[in-house]
Amino acid sequence: MGSHAQASRALARTDIRIEAAGSGPLVDHRRPQSAAVHVSAATPAGAGERAAHGCDSIRRIFYWPRAGWHLQLSGRRGDMENTMAFTPTLYTPRLTLRPFVLADASRVQQLAGDPLVAATTAHIPHPYPSGLAEEWIRSHGHLAQDNLQFHFAITLAGTRTPGRETDLFDTGHLIGSASLMFLSDPEQHQAELGYWIGVPYWHRGFATEAAHAALSFGFQRKELRRITARCVVTNPASARVLQKLGMVHEGTLAESFERDGRLLDLECYAITPNQHRQTRARHRFPQARRELQGA
Repeated sequence: MGSHAQASRALARTDIRIEAAGSGPLVDHRRPQSAAVHVSAATPAGAGERAAHGCDSIRRIFYWPRAGWHLQLSGRRGDMENTMAFTPTLYTPRLTLRPFVLADASRVQQLAGDPLVAATTAHIPHPYPSGLAEEWIRSHGHLAQDNLQFHFAITLAGTRTPGRETDLFDTGHLIGSASLMFLSDPEQHQAELGYWIGVPYWHRGFATEAAHAALSFGFQRKELRRITARCVVTNPASARVLQKLGMVHEGTLAESFERDGRLLDLECYAITPNQHRQTRARHRFPQARRELQGA
């Protein structure tokens, strides 16, 4: 019961109702597939324009199999609630891709602050400023609600983050990020894929696995017609990831990216829904575990 008391204290500032669930077989609570998470938001009558995006109140229900308890949380929706409500959780054989939460900020700064990570991306600065991770995570809610950007924390399935054992949102060690950034014109149904992986987890196929899940989300859930990606010419590892995903090289933007006073070329790739389906069939990517949280 000690762990339940700690969880209750950690969530004491939220309106919580805890109900005992029926008894059943004990399941390893560390495995993401054993934790059913449901996010829902009911739209009140006469809410006007807010009805298009849901309402200001949100209800979240969690089921923790090992404890056999249901937790129902309710409160006013802010940026983080928008992130949870509009960004789904995706599952692959080795990874869980979930919305970022503010508790991830220190880990993001630790991984993204590595100069080797910054050198492979177009938007991560180095040195990494203090407070930037929190600001970035807070922006995800309204971006997802407006269907502009979706950012996923890439975590290792079957692990628990030290110090966050009672955190209901923790799905394991955070190792990187994957994102889809939609073009400004929604009628084009296009987006750009982005990702980065922390240096200790390079060369293990995690980038390909996570990016493939993000592509599937874009094509199947958001009905995109085309997804693009760019990588710096000095980053051949990223180019190999894009090629494994079935993305087609469409050209080079000469000297279009500046890093440390140097003008570098950007390699441009793209993929369509048909090409994505062919890649899945050809490489026989394992089916992702069924999503437990809806978009």
